[in-house]
Amino acid sequence: MTRALFIIFALLFRCSAEPTALQAKPPEIQDVFETLSKGKFVFDGEQQIVITYYGVSTLLIDDGETQIMVDGFFTRPPLSSLALGKIEPDTELLKRVVAKEALDRLAAIVVAHSHHDHALDSAPLAELTGALLIGSSSTLKMGEGWGLEKEKLLFAPDAWACRCGQFKLKMIPSAHFDTGRLGSWFLGIGKQLESPIQFPAGIRDFKEGGSFSIVIEHPSITLLVHASASFIPSALEGVEADVVFLGIGGLGRSDHDYISEYLDEVVEKTRPELVVPIHWDPMTKRPGTATNNPIVDDIRVTAAAMVKYFSDRTTRLKVIIPKNVE
Repeated sequence: MTRALFIIFALLFRCSAEPTALQAKPPEIQDVFETLSKGKFVFDGEQQIVITYYGVSTLLIDDGETQIMVDGFFTRPPLSSLALGKIEPDTELLKRVVAKEALDRLAAIVVAHSHHDHALDSAPLAELTGALLIGSSSTLKMGEGWGLEKEKLLFAPDAWACRCGQFKLKMIPSAHFDTGRLGSWFLGIGKQLESPIQFPAGIRDFKEGGSFSIVIEHPSITLLVHASASFIPSALEGVEADVVFLGIGGLGRSDHDYISEYLDEVVEKTRPELVVPIHWDPMTKRPGTATNNPIVDDIRVTAAAMVKYFSDRTTRLKVIIPKNVE
């Protein structure tokens, strides 16, 4: 695999030349991970790959011929709707997204798990673009409920059979971040949808459906999208990636030993040259909104732990750190 040269177009991001540079400026730790804007990365290899990050864990990967989307979450219902009402995809918004982002070559939408912040917009986006919807049985039931034809639905373990242009896909079983007994009950972690979901739907209608790490191979680059900050020991054994998109939501409530174990399993073993943290911005607000709530998830703790880990154990790795510009 080519060692990718990356160019960052989003001015709201900065990249450390080496993780040790971050450690040399500890006062900056309190400012990182507090804002988010759409980030675009260009990798020049055998073929140019453009990756656009839309917040949470929604990504668009484009080689100029074929587009692959991970998840698909643009509607972002407000907290009041999540807590007291029902939610549904904003189809008019999604039509604008399809037009503005030129999703005219979208071959597949690959869903990491079936909670609303990953899968809410995946079925309508598949309908609007003609893309294949790939995910757990619960994700596919969401597609059925939206009215997608069965030939447009592909079960996650069979993703390897999908050849989308020059992209090859593999979905490896993983684990959802531990939200505690009450959180697991409320969020349906470890549960499957038993019947097609109907919209509008309550937040508890979105069962996890099983979580997956997503490997996206291309002659120019190999990507790993690991959207939830948990792991199954040794599940990624033998997987190597040039870039890891690393879910960190909730890590700030974990102890440093767990954070180190997580980074060992998902980053150290897969030997990437670049790590991009994802799934840390508020899922109820538009991208770009400041986010740090120590009661829910102290992002500054995660930032400090990552700085120490990468400085102590890795010298060749580069890490994208979103910069606070407010």
